[in-house]
Amino acid sequence: MLKKSYLIGNAHIDPVWLWDWQEGCAEVRNTFRSALDRLNETDGWIFTSSSACYYAWVEKTDPEMFAEIRRRVQEGRWSIVGGWWVQPDCNIPSGESFCRQSLYGQRYFTEKFGVKATVGYNVDSFGHNAAIPQILIKSGMKNYVFSRPGAHEKDLPPLFDWQGLNGDSVRAARIPIGYESNSLPELKTKTEKFEKLRDTAFAEQMLFYGVGNHGGGPTAEMLEWLVAVKNEKNFEFSSVPNYFDSVKVISAPTVGGDLGKHAVGCYSADARIKQSNRKAENSLVAAEKFAAVSGKLFGDGYQTERFEDEWKKVLFYQFHDSLGGCSIKNVCDDAVAAFESANSSAEEIAAYAMQKIASKIDTCGEVSAVEAKDKLGKPVVVFNPHSTDCTFTVRIRRLAVEPVKRFKKYEAWSIDGSCVPVQLIQCDNSFWYARDGIFRATVPALGYKLFYVRGNVGNIYSDVVAEEIQESIPPLTVNAKYGCFKLENSLISAYFGREDDSEFSLIRKDDGTSVSFDGWKFSVDEDKFVDTWGHAVDGLAWQRCADMGVWAHCNNRLGDEIGRFSRKSMTVAETGPVRSVLRGEWVYGDSEISCDFILYSDADYIETDIRVNFREKQKTARLVLPAECKHVECETAYGHIRRRALGEEEFAHKWIDFGGINNGFTLINDGVYSYRLNENSVSAVLARSAIFADHGGVKEKEMRYDYLDQGLIRHRFLIRPRKSAEFPKATSLGNCFNRSCGLVWESYHKGELPPSESFMKISRQSVCVKVVKGAHDGGGVVIRAYETEGRECTCEIEFFGKKIKTRFKSFEIKTLLLKDDGGAEELNILEQNEKDGILQ
Repeated sequence: MLKKSYLIGNAHIDPVWLWDWQEGCAEVRNTFRSALDRLNETDGWIFTSSSACYYAWVEKTDPEMFAEIRRRVQEGRWSIVGGWWVQPDCNIPSGESFCRQSLYGQRYFTEKFGVKATVGYNVDSFGHNAAIPQILIKSGMKNYVFSRPGAHEKDLPPLFDWQGLNGDSVRAARIPIGYESNSLPELKTKTEKFEKLRDTAFAEQMLFYGVGNHGGGPTAEMLEWLVAVKNEKNFEFSSVPNYFDSVKVISAPTVGGDLGKHAVGCYSADARIKQSNRKAENSLVAAEKFAAVSGKLFGDGYQTERFEDEWKKVLFYQFHDSLGGCSIKNVCDDAVAAFESANSSAEEIAAYAMQKIASKIDTCGEVSAVEAKDKLGKPVVVFNPHSTDCTFTVRIRRLAVEPVKRFKKYEAWSIDGSCVPVQLIQCDNSFWYARDGIFRATVPALGYKLFYVRGNVGNIYSDVVAEEIQESIPPLTVNAKYGCFKLENSLISAYFGREDDSEFSLIRKDDGTSVSFDGWKFSVDEDKFVDTWGHAVDGLAWQRCADMGVWAHCNNRLGDEIGRFSRKSMTVAETGPVRSVLRGEWVYGDSEISCDFILYSDADYIETDIRVNFREKQKTARLVLPAECKHVECETAYGHIRRRALGEEEFAHKWIDFGGINNGFTLINDGVYSYRLNENSVSAVLARSAIFADHGGVKEKEMRYDYLDQGLIRHRFLIRPRKSAEFPKATSLGNCFNRSCGLVWESYHKGELPPSESFMKISRQSVCVKVVKGAHDGGGVVIRAYETEGRECTCEIEFFGKKIKTRFKSFEIKTLLLKDDGGAEELNILEQNEKDGILQ
C-alpha cells in the first residue's frame, strides 16, 4: 500500500529580495487574496502561511481581507505556522534576535487570531543554528520544517529529532523536493519525483505545492488536478501541524548540532549589513537595560511599544535574503538604513536614561560645588551595560582644545582612591591643536563609576613600550632578517617581523604561553566563479552538485588565494601610559590596508584596527592567522559549537577559539561572520566584492554591474593568547568589545546616588545575563540569561537586591520575571508562565 502523503498548499513569499518591501507588501496582499479566492472555489484544501509581519501588513492596508483571513483561521482552512516575525537568516542573528522573533510573532498571532504557531517554519533559510530547538520549545513550538540544506548538501533523514545545544529536541522534517511549484507541469514533474522518494522513506512526508518566491500560491488548475488524482496517489490535503501530529508516534533518529550549510557566501556578503545589524542588536539590548535600571530607580514608565517598533525594524531586515546580503542594492541599502535607524533610537533611549541617573549622583563628595570645581577635576560618569565587571577604553573628546594643552598631562581618579593616566590622542576633527583623551576604566556589572579628570598632580606612570628594534647586518650575510618591532606591557609581549609575512608572535608573561603566527598576512582570493550566495561551494555539496549538473560552473571554494597585500611600511604611531600603537600599511592593486596594532597597559591581548580601502572586483580580502589545530570553537546564538577545521567556510558570532585545550588563542571581532577554518590557519573575510544579487556567477556582455564592499571598510579584532580554553572569558570579552561603555559629562552637585554602583551580581562566571527589560505585560522586570560554558550549574542572580537562585542546564536559556510585588517566576520566551515556575 502506498504511504499517505500530505499536500501542503503554500506560497513562499520573499518580502524583499529582487524587489523592495513595498513590492513585497503588495505581493503579500495579492497572494492572500488569491488564496482566499481559491478557498472559496475548492473545498477541502488548506492554505499554509508564516511570518507575522505579512499579516500586520494586511491588517494595515486591507482590514476587510484581514477579517476574512481570521474567519478562515478559525474554521481550520488557513494554517498559521512559524510563530516568527519573518523567516530570518538562521545563523547570523544573535540569540536574542531569535527570541524576539518569537516574542513579537507569537504574541501577534495570539492577539489577532487567538492561536499560537506550533511548528517552526523556515523553509528557505540557508542553515539553522543549534540554539533554535530550545528557543522553539520555549516559544510553544515542538516541531520544525525546513528545506535547506538540501539532500545534495547534507545527509539527513526525512524525519528526525533535532537536538539543540542544551539537549532539548524538536521533531524536524526536511521538505523533500522544495517548497514551490510555479506551474501545473512543474507540479506534475515534482509529484513524479516525490512518489519515487516516498517509497524508500521510513516515514510519511509532505508535498508542498504553490507558486512561490514572488508569491502566488496554489492555482486553480493545480487544485483541480490534485483533487482528481489525490485518492489514487493516496494524497491528503492537510497542514504542517496535522502532519506532525500524525508522525509524532513514529520512532525517528536523533540529529544534534546545527543544520548547515547552504549558501555560505551569505556569511560575508555586504560587510555594511553585517556590522550595522550587530551594532543595532547590541544597542537595543543595552538601551533596554539602562531603561529598566532608570525605571527601578525613578519609577519611569518603560517604553515597551517603542522598543518593540525598533526591534521589528531589525527583525524584518534579518530576513534571510537581506541579512545574507544577497538582495539587490536598493534592499541592501534599506537594510543598512533600518539597522542604523534602530541603533540611533536605542542610543537616544540609553542616553536619556544615563543622563537621568548621572544627574542624581553625588559628584561633590565632602566639599561644596564651588570647591569641587577647583579640587576634584571634571566629573565624568562611565556606565557598564554588561552583566560582568568590564574594563573599557574611555574616550573623552576634545579634552585638550588649546595649543598649549596638547602637551599637558592628565589623569582620571575616583573616590575609591584609584587613579589612572589619561593619554592624549588624535581628535576626530581636523583642528591641529585639539586632542582627545583616553583612559582605562573598570566599571562594575550593570552599573556605573564616577571619575574626575584633572591635570596630573605628580603621579608617575610607565609607558606601554612600542619600539623598533634594529640590528646591524654582518658582512657577507645573505637573506638574513634582523630586527623587529615590539609592543610590550607587564602582561604580554608582541613581536612583529621587519619584513612582510615574517613572524608575528604573542607571549603571555604570566605563564609563558606563546602563539606564533608565522606567515600572518592579508591575502586576496579570486571570487570570479562564485556567485553572491556562494552556491555549491565547500566539499561534499560541490561534488554532489557537479554530479547532478547543478551549479557545475561554480568554484568548489569561496575563492582561492591569488595574491596578497604587500607591506609598504611599519611605524610606531603612538606611545604613552595608556597604550602604544604600531601602524602598518599594505597595498594590492588599487586597494590599500592600514592596520593599527594596539596594546593597552593593562591588557593581555592585542587589538587590531583594520581599515580596508577595497577597489577590487570579484575578489575577497582576508586576514589570515596561521596556527595548527584540528577544530575550532565558534560562538553562535546563545552558546558555542565545535567545528572541524576542514578548509571550509563557516560562520561564527563574536569570537572563535583556536588551538584546542592548551596554548591557543581567542579571536574576537566586531562584525565579521565568515571564516575559513584550516588545520594550519584561520582566515576572516574582511571584504568581498561579489556582484549584488548575482545568482549563478555568470556575467553577460554589455551589462553594467554594481559590486559589494567597494571603498572603506573598517574591522576591529582582539587577539588573546591563552593557556587553556576559557569560554566564559571569551563571551565576556566579546560582549565588552562589541558594546563599549556609556559616558556622561556631569556637573558638580549633591545627589542621593553614590559615586559607584552595581545593580547586578551573578554568582557564576559561566552565566551571562544578556537581557534586562521591562516585562512585556508590565508588572516587573524580565531577565534573560544563559549558560556559556556547556556545563550544568546553580547560579544566584541579584538585581536591585532581589536574589534569584536557579539551576541552569548546559547552554540553557532562562527567562525570569522579577515582579514589582517582590515575587519571582520563570517564564517562557513569550514572557508567559505556562508551568509552575515559582522561584524563591
